[in-house]
Amino acid sequence: MCTALVADGHISSAAIANAKGEFALALPPGYAARATVECTTTDPATGTMKVESRKEREFVGEEEVKGCDSRPSFRPGYFDHSTGKWHDQCSSFVSNTRTIDEGDTALSPDRCPLTSAQQTTGKDLWIHLVGDSVTRGIAIHGLTQAGVALQLRNVHHWHTGRSFPDTLLRGIPVGEDGKKVWISFQFDHLGDHLHGGASMDHPVARTWGEFLERRSTAAAQGGRNRLGSPTNTADDPDFANDRTPDVVYWSPGYHASKATAEQYGAGMETALNEWKGKMEEMGTRMPRMHIPLNMAPAYWMIPKRYANDRPYRTMLNEHRKNLAILDIAAKFDFVEGVLDFNSVELPFHGTPEGEATAHQDAVHLLPGHVVTRVTGDMVLDAICNTRLEEERAEVNDGEKKVWVGQVSLETS
Repeated sequence: MCTALVADGHISSAAIANAKGEFALALPPGYAARATVECTTTDPATGTMKVESRKEREFVGEEEVKGCDSRPSFRPGYFDHSTGKWHDQCSSFVSNTRTIDEGDTALSPDRCPLTSAQQTTGKDLWIHLVGDSVTRGIAIHGLTQAGVALQLRNVHHWHTGRSFPDTLLRGIPVGEDGKKVWISFQFDHLGDHLHGGASMDHPVARTWGEFLERRSTAAAQGGRNRLGSPTNTADDPDFANDRTPDVVYWSPGYHASKATAEQYGAGMETALNEWKGKMEEMGTRMPRMHIPLNMAPAYWMIPKRYANDRPYRTMLNEHRKNLAILDIAAKFDFVEGVLDFNSVELPFHGTPEGEATAHQDAVHLLPGHVVTRVTGDMVLDAICNTRLEEERAEVNDGEKKVWVGQVSLETS
């Protein structure tokens, strides 16, 4: 595996070579920078990386960036230290890490197209986040910094014997008429436990009733929400049990470390097909979905108690799994996009020799690091720009309906 890294104090950017040996390295147009190009091999028995070559190479930022694709793909970008902004060169997305939004202003209809569209329905929206503790950290820290307050003191949360919650729920008022956006989190991920392959560790909550069931399981195991009551539902939305989320952020996660990329992709495809099958049985549409790429592990931070992970939790293996994520995501039309956390983290990955890292351990990000903020902004941007409005003909009576999320408006 070969990587190119620019870290000159002004611009930070990094890229992994594609199958042709090319680097889609993002830089400001016309900006010339010397990158360190490092090629490594990984011992499959120990996970140890060996540097085979290291050299300097000059890159110049181009007006037309390579590596951008309409299909799910890596999204090269760069961080400008003078402005504190991350620039996605495949789109107009910019994350300004020096601004802190107070309260929940980021979801206001004048800033968020999703909630602007919501004003036509008279209904609450449901955003469902599914992932492991990395996703939970991005929600609690990244989204909060981006302007959606999800710190534990602001949300209901239920535990199942863990120090951190397995389910979160918060209703956020938007607009002037009391409508809310409900944001939930469910702890779940692909695991290594099924025949050496990858499968979901827990049943995914695909409806409101299933979310309540998962929450009740937490309560039955001694979990309590922040108000001290395991069954307090006073603040719940008035959703029917068969209500499905309007938007889903789904991360396969980092727990299937021993699964090969092929097994990881197969587990992911199975999980999405099962979800789709459930919606078809219910006669409803799949929610629009966003899936993140995994970030490279800080392998030198794997503790001794997880030493058996070291041969598997490597940068090369995570890159292969990201290729599998891209391949599987492209097969499902309800997957609206892939969030390239990998390209954001890579310039701040650090080294075993002591170069600064965005990680607090092998997989989790430091809460106050710019990478955490940028990933939070990316999730918020994806949610707010989800294409929910769609016209379709109804087969039974020929009428048309305008759909906003999972809510339809009859039209004549």
